[in-house]
Amino acid sequence: MGSNESASVSMASSASVKIDSGFKQGSGSWTVSGNTTLSTDTGTAIDYTVNGQCIYNNGTYCDAGVDLYANYMYRSIKRDIKYFGSYQWSDYSSTALYLIGPSSTYNWYTSSLNGISPSSVTGGSYGAYFSIYNDGSVSATATKSYSAERTLGGAFSVPTPGGTFTGGVTTSYKNSHSIKWSVPNVIPGLKYYHYDNNFTGTNWYVTHESLELKTLVRIICTRVF
Repeated sequence: MGSNESASVSMASSASVKIDSGFKQGSGSWTVSGNTTLSTDTGTAIDYTVNGQCIYNNGTYCDAGVDLYANYMYRSIKRDIKYFGSYQWSDYSSTALYLIGPSSTYNWYTSSLNGISPSSVTGGSYGAYFSIYNDGSVSATATKSYSAERTLGGAFSVPTPGGTFTGGVTTSYKNSHSIKWSVPNVIPGLKYYHYDNNFTGTNWYVTHESLELKTLVRIICTRVF
């Protein structure tokens, strides 16, 4: 983030469980037929704004990076693996269930990846870039959105008076967030460039430059007769 920028962050998560359903006719066996889906959308889209800070590293790299943390309710499972009754090892797994809220702690740090020469950024040496500035009449913003989904599958058996029904269950968890950069205050002649340093579209760094101010000078020549 640039030292005079702000970033609005929005986070959300959702979960869905798809369970096989089936039917049984007469004395026949159970048959899987369709499924039932239970969805939970936390909808608690958490919105908050962070203002950039200026942190120097040996007199350079004033624009700082920041780590933001989100709190989730999660389920932790421990499985003990045994072989003929003899303990072998334990497996641990944690699954996010729903979003609780953002952390009140931000971790600011200096980064040598901030502060690349603006001319190199605009020259295309560091992948795609976008610019943010506010000159009093024009204010630019940029928003990037990301999402990640994880799907877990398994099987279950349900004993019934008419026999045991066996089906599958699929659980999907999806996390999403978006970041909107802006320059809330009028800063004459200051322009920020966010550039995709690793060419993946997921890690953006920042540099800034002072816009060149051009003055038109009118020269009046007087000829004396």
